[in-house]
Amino acid sequence: KKIFSILQKKNILVNKPTANFFLMNFDRVKINSDQIFKKLASKRLILRKMDQYKIKNSLRLTIGNEQENKHFIRSIRSIIK
Repeated sequence: KKIFSILQKKNILVNKPTANFFLMNFDRVKINSDQIFKKLASKRLILRKMDQYKIKNSLRLTIGNEQENKHFIRSIRSIIK
């Protein structure tokens, strides 16, 4: 719930998770999914690009353990202000 709430506050389009992942779309923010992918990768966070599924400007985040989720939250907050 916390990740979902934070992504919405950052104006990132996101699905309500019914499985163990979030599908995030970056059409409403000033940075695209490729840029975010690179910035998160530099923080040791690897997300799945969705271009191969014909879902443009989107990334898939698999929900991790509490420590991993906190690391993602800190990272996404530092990238999208």
